[in-house]
Amino acid sequence: MSTIHVVKQGDCLYRIAQRYGFADWHTIYDHADNAAFRAKRPNPNVIYPGDELAIPDKDTKQVTLGTTSKHTLQVKRQKVMLRVELRDELDEPLAGKEYELKLGQSVYEGTTDGDGILEEKVKASEELGELTVWGSSDREAERWFWNISVGHLDPVEELVGVRQRLNNLGYYCEARGAEADDSLRFAVKGFQRAAELEVTGEVDDATRSKLVELHGDV
Repeated sequence: MSTIHVVKQGDCLYRIAQRYGFADWHTIYDHADNAAFRAKRPNPNVIYPGDELAIPDKDTKQVTLGTTSKHTLQVKRQKVMLRVELRDELDEPLAGKEYELKLGQSVYEGTTDGDGILEEKVKASEELGELTVWGSSDREAERWFWNISVGHLDPVEELVGVRQRLNNLGYYCEARGAEADDSLRFAVKGFQRAAELEVTGEVDDATRSKLVELHGDV
């Protein structure tokens, strides 16, 4: 009989699968008991606190080993591809910039590509961290800094998800709040104006659709 998992803030399918001992999150997401969940959350990368997932029973694997030899059993550990597009205050890509990403106990270093894209395979268990990007090889000069929360992006249908995307795109407003406030309306107007939408300050379907398109919910 399936177990019901209630999604909490910071949960993602990778972590949920790891918690219940599954090597692949598709085993949970694609299970027949989760048809309603898939219809509600067609993008598996964006789920929401309070969502319910059916966790199927695990199939037990059996292996046959000899008693006179030493054997090694290998278990695959899930990794998540973290992809971030980085831009400066003028909306120019931070291309070819050195970065340092600290997630949990891990440190990742590299250089963004020509479009300002950072890509790293990180552990599914790594959730909170810090990202520093340097403007030049002189690490005492210009730099950018962000706090990173992997797996915390909420659906755009929720106002908190709208707020998150606006902040990520540089249209700053209060990060939380289930009701629209002045800071949200001001940020929405700025986004609508830049995206060549009707400037109303209201979070309508066209605004949500454009937010997803420009933010890139992958």
